[in-house]
Amino acid sequence: MAITKVTGGLLGNLAVGTGNVALGDTALDDGSLSGDYNTAVGSATGTSITTGAENTLIGAFAGDAITVGNHNTFIGIAGSSFTDADYNIALGNNALNADTLGSRSTAIGYNALKVQNFTSATDTYNVAVGHNAGVSVTTSTFNTLVGGLAGDAITTGGANTAVGYNALTTSTTASNNTSIGRESLRVTTTGSNNVGVGSYAMYDNTTGGQNVAVGESALSNNTTASNNVAVGKSALLANTTASNNTAVGFQALLANTTGAANTVMGSGAGDNVTTGGDNTFVGNAAGDTVTTGQQITIVGGYSDASATIQNATAIGYNTNVTATNNIFLGNTSVSAIKGQVSFSTYSDERIKKDIKDTDLGLEFIKELKPRKYKRVAPKDYPEEFKDPNKDDLSNPDYIVDGLVAQEVKQTMDKLNVTFSGWDKDENTTKQSLEYPAFVPALIKAVQELSTQVDELKAEIQTLKGE
Repeated sequence: MAITKVTGGLLGNLAVGTGNVALGDTALDDGSLSGDYNTAVGSATGTSITTGAENTLIGAFAGDAITVGNHNTFIGIAGSSFTDADYNIALGNNALNADTLGSRSTAIGYNALKVQNFTSATDTYNVAVGHNAGVSVTTSTFNTLVGGLAGDAITTGGANTAVGYNALTTSTTASNNTSIGRESLRVTTTGSNNVGVGSYAMYDNTTGGQNVAVGESALSNNTTASNNVAVGKSALLANTTASNNTAVGFQALLANTTGAANTVMGSGAGDNVTTGGDNTFVGNAAGDTVTTGQQITIVGGYSDASATIQNATAIGYNTNVTATNNIFLGNTSVSAIKGQVSFSTYSDERIKKDIKDTDLGLEFIKELKPRKYKRVAPKDYPEEFKDPNKDDLSNPDYIVDGLVAQEVKQTMDKLNVTFSGWDKDENTTKQSLEYPAFVPALIKAVQELSTQVDELKAEIQTLKGE
């Protein structure tokens, strides 16, 4: 028999075709049916099929518009508008209910892909699983939406992947977004090419694009900024409009709002930066005091910089740079900085101006007081420039040869001269000496002594009558 048909006790219209099964009033009821292996269960299921084959339709009105479509599976009041589309799966009331010609979509759940509608034969490859998942998708393709309300506002945006309740729920025309986790990329409207993995990741993003957020609440307040990378719970949490930041680590760049082009790596690294930009912090809790400082480079666990300085560098574990345009190497326990070769300083004539003889010489050198001393343990530092949370509090018990900065300054004041080798930190008032800067004064002193020696020699020769 071409068709097995049970309709409330009536046989209904029989037609040509093999392996067809119909159960329900007017199921497979088109008198010209010639397609094979269709199964229709429910009132008015597959009622328009003519040459369509291998369709499985369960539920009232399921696939009731199919005419020549093949290999479709509709369960529930689903897929009721399809005519000649192929390879679609719709499970749930109103799932894929408006499409006519789109093929290869999968919709599971109430209203899933409800209004998808292609008026020409198109391979859609949309997948929507969950209550109202992809409910607004119209003519977009290659979307994968899994979870209640996942991607429910997408209209023409394509190639999006949303997994989780309310994931990518506000997106309309945005494309190429990946949203995995409850309410990740929740309010993105037109921002494209974003990746949000983790509950609330990029939650407030609207138009920002090319962002990557991995971790719970990572980049969750981002709105319009682009090209950010946040990896770790709450990384770049407060970022709103700042772009080109990279934060890797738990709460890395946590408080940053508008600071741009920062790169930090480490748990808590730069977590107090708000508007500072162009900073690079590497290490656990690196740069966690910086707020608005810029162009700061910090490498080393617990290394830091003063909150607002600029163009400064701290390298080494627990090293704290405290002045603009300074580079600090090593913490207070470092006793020597060594290298295979000497450090060179640019001294080309072409990068200097107003060149004149130095006024530092023998008189200056004679006033200096070379000393031997031991370093004070950081715990005994004056309050204005110690940090008990960062400084090594041990006592470096060894003897050092050197000069005392305050005594050098006294000599400068006494002789009323300036000396580039003396400096005072702008934040902590700590004084420092640059020992290589003494070399020109020493050279001048030797030259003055040489002149005096030559003069004495000449006097002696005169006295001898030579």
